[in-house]
Amino acid sequence: MNTDSVNKPGPGHIPEDKGPVTPKEAKSISPTEEKLSSYMTRTFPVEPQEFDREAQLREEGGSVGEAASKIFPKTSISERLVQCRMIQNEVKEIESMLTDVVDEGEMDWLRDQLMDGLTRVANNGDEWKNVAREANRALYLRPESGKGKVDASSESQDALYKSCHIQVNPNGTIYLIPKHPNLFLGSGSAKKVRLAIELTEDYQPRRLVAFVSQKLDLPETDVEDAKYFAEKEVDLIKVYIDNAVKEEDRVDVRFTMYREDELSAGKGEKGKYVLPFANLGDLQSAQQKGKLTDDEIPKVMKGAVELVQIMHVQMGIANLDIKPANILVHRDEDGEIHTLAYDYGLAEDARSSIDYEKGTKMFRAPEIVIEDFYDVLNADIYSLGVTLYELQNKEHLPSFILKDKAVEEMNQEEKDEYSLAVKEGWEAFEPKDDFEVLIKAMTNPDPGARPIIRKVKEVIDVIQRGGPDVSSKVDKILSPPKRDFTPNFFQNMFGM
Repeated sequence: MNTDSVNKPGPGHIPEDKGPVTPKEAKSISPTEEKLSSYMTRTFPVEPQEFDREAQLREEGGSVGEAASKIFPKTSISERLVQCRMIQNEVKEIESMLTDVVDEGEMDWLRDQLMDGLTRVANNGDEWKNVAREANRALYLRPESGKGKVDASSESQDALYKSCHIQVNPNGTIYLIPKHPNLFLGSGSAKKVRLAIELTEDYQPRRLVAFVSQKLDLPETDVEDAKYFAEKEVDLIKVYIDNAVKEEDRVDVRFTMYREDELSAGKGEKGKYVLPFANLGDLQSAQQKGKLTDDEIPKVMKGAVELVQIMHVQMGIANLDIKPANILVHRDEDGEIHTLAYDYGLAEDARSSIDYEKGTKMFRAPEIVIEDFYDVLNADIYSLGVTLYELQNKEHLPSFILKDKAVEEMNQEEKDEYSLAVKEGWEAFEPKDDFEVLIKAMTNPDPGARPIIRKVKEVIDVIQRGGPDVSSKVDKILSPPKRDFTPNFFQNMFGM
């Protein structure tokens, strides 16, 4: 995603969240705020606890009950045993959820993290939820800074974390966030997306989710501006989820800003939020790794078009960074394919015409390079056309290879040369079927000649349904509307 562009403020700004108070303000804070501040700056120890299987506990000496009492000191021996066994069962359940996500060789260190995290939740979850609910703010709990990793020389683990991080939302939802590079779902210059496990009210594993951590104090970036745009993006994500995701699959997308002292020294200020999990990852990697069958490609193509239709029509925005890497794919329990989009960092109001560079070079519309101002919806149609072509043919549209140079670095002569090259490349592109007729229309160098998203959806539906006269139907949909300039037209229009 292009993070160099500067977004202009738009609607949906969330009021500033001052975060938990600091000790300097202790004289004027409420008991709830004081408790919250204590929790936000608190870390938990990372020394491993004795919560292994019963046989292992006995080998270490003492009864199972005695070993379990180290974990659950406030409960009876029988209750401790039940809790230990329940946690072991919960870990096994999470392992089954992660079968297609985590390699078998990595499950051992992950099992230790999950056991540790679930144990902490069992001991402290009720108290954590009360604090978060009273403060109406999420808690983020982490290991002590610098002590959460195993010695890099360890034979069994190579600098891996021993303990999950934990977030507790005000609505009572608790998330376990295992810490390991292999559990990254995606990352960029500002964002890191990790796999996380959402727990039920009684601390049973419910489902996998994506946990986003966004760095807000980047070089040459004002933290308040970064926070504003991050909150704006989360607002758009919430609107998208309301329009596109089934109610039972929605999550508590709550943006929480954490100060540096609430996380760990040197990590800077971050915003964190949760998204629904897409088990096939982004479209680009899913296709490269062969996760999609040939029969599923048409469904994904239709889903991508429907995504953009939701953005343009229901949400009233243009995405301005449409590409396979920003489209997520999920296969549900019934084998149905769903396409999702949660990247709205460059989005603009659908009515906008803007004059600054946005998008990814190989997918952005040529007018972004050529024109002083460009229509954002037309630019999206171009990017979608290139995306659909790449999905169908597993290669980039050959006629549009952009110069690897920022727009502001191109002089007028270079822009003119580029404009001519784009036009010649487009004219030389000979569609071999109805699908490529659509792609050529969507990538027309003249932005005003491209079809709107409704027509793109109509053409995709006609092609996928098949039947007689598909080509004539496609041509009819893509043909510009006829205009009647006869005397009767003027008479009806102006009362002449």
